[in-house]
Amino acid sequence: MSRKKKGSKRRKKAVQQVARLHRKVRNQRNDSLHQWSRCLVNTYETVVFEGIVPANLSKRVQPKKDEETGKYLPNGARAKSGFNTSILDAGWSQFIIFCEYKAEDAGTQVVFVNPK
Repeated sequence: MSRKKKGSKRRKKAVQQVARLHRKVRNQRNDSLHQWSRCLVNTYETVVFEGIVPANLSKRVQPKKDEETGKYLPNGARAKSGFNTSILDAGWSQFIIFCEYKAEDAGTQVVFVNPK
């Protein structure tokens, strides 16, 4: 889209294409969340959630220096960045909302606990 001229027909077409892809990802995520929430509610009488903040789980890995050579040690930052994307992509609050209303309908209980 950034390479298209503003106001052009091709830019509008690219905008529609990107919107279609975002819509597809949203629908896939919602479908998965609906399936997992229904599975949890049907399987268990009580579902317990911790009050975890996803932004705290996805913090950046701090670099570590080797004291002898002064070079940076491998710390798994590349793997952590992919994991961070997965955490932020999951839609945690939406999952909790789905579980709450399905549990209310099914007569099961949803409990929130402090992570400590």
